[in-house]
Amino acid sequence: MSKEEAKGKIEKTKGKVKEEVGKAKKKVEHKVPEEKKKVEIVAEKTAAEKTGEALGKGIRKGAKAVNDFGKGMKKGLSARASLLNTVPFEHGFQFFTEHGKNTGITASSTVEFAEKLQIIPIQSVTFHFQRQDFQRWFINTIGDEELAKRIDQINVWTHDDENLRKELSKTVQNRIIELTKS
Repeated sequence: MSKEEAKGKIEKTKGKVKEEVGKAKKKVEHKVPEEKKKVEIVAEKTAAEKTGEALGKGIRKGAKAVNDFGKGMKKGLSARASLLNTVPFEHGFQFFTEHGKNTGITASSTVEFAEKLQIIPIQSVTFHFQRQDFQRWFINTIGDEELAKRIDQINVWTHDDENLRKELSKTVQNRIIELTKS
């Protein structure tokens, strides 16, 4: 066989090999995406299951947190709202001007207290304020320690009697607004 014939055979064989390689590549390329797709589907399914489990746990935890928060808010709101409740008349705040001199005016709630504060004699305001009767009633009867603390912060020595009434009234009204907003 001559060199040229050998070269021709080699070229022909190369062509066949290239053709076979091309066919094999097509087969493999065709199968690889299918297999790759199967692997991707399995991976996505596994990831989705794990994500779903984690999400489910997260949702359950989140729902519990929301529920607990809601219970806390409800408790907090009902506790705050109860500070505005009316107490029985016999537990109401009775305004005196001095020992043994009842004005005949009684407040049975924080709102009523704010209203009555505007009409009671000024002597009653100073009498009770000096004795800390207002703070005691708000703590022991109404249960509003915060309002009692705020009343404690009013300095009687920096106010004349009418300004004391105004400051006390403003403090109580601000607390009522605060409690009704929440």
